[in-house]
Amino acid sequence: MKQALLLALSMLTLLTIGISANAEKIFRWQDDAGTWHYSATPPAEQPAETVNIKAPPTSGSVAEKSENPITEEKTEGKAKEQSTAESEFKKSAEVAAEDNALTRKNCENAKKNLANLTSHPRMRINDEETGEVRYLGQDEHSDWMKRSKEEVRKYCN
Repeated sequence: MKQALLLALSMLTLLTIGISANAEKIFRWQDDAGTWHYSATPPAEQPAETVNIKAPPTSGSVAEKSENPITEEKTEGKAKEQSTAESEFKKSAEVAAEDNALTRKNCENAKKNLANLTSHPRMRINDEETGEVRYLGQDEHSDWMKRSKEEVRKYCN
């Protein structure tokens, strides 16, 4: 049981790190009607631009609100001027489905972690710094509970 909890907590940590490190390329193109399309694969019949999506900063620092988290890199064709309405990021159905699946998985993990922390006030973990197995202190347990509650609010609403 304790090993399963430790495994779940380790997987959640790796998942969280993986999410922020996984900045995929998204392709953007405009059809003949003037509609912008976004996809993980570029269209074969026309040129597309690559849209790089940066993960938000994970530290407590506050980024400038005027910064745009999307940077564009031209891969084919000419650069086109766009109005602010055209430059808004619209997710394709495929990307939205992937996001929803990932959010559901994060919600499940967050709920499991919170349930384990709630039902087990004394938990053993592998200390990453020393490599030894130790028990969480009361303050650490409270911090983990707080983080788990925040993750449940973030992913399950």
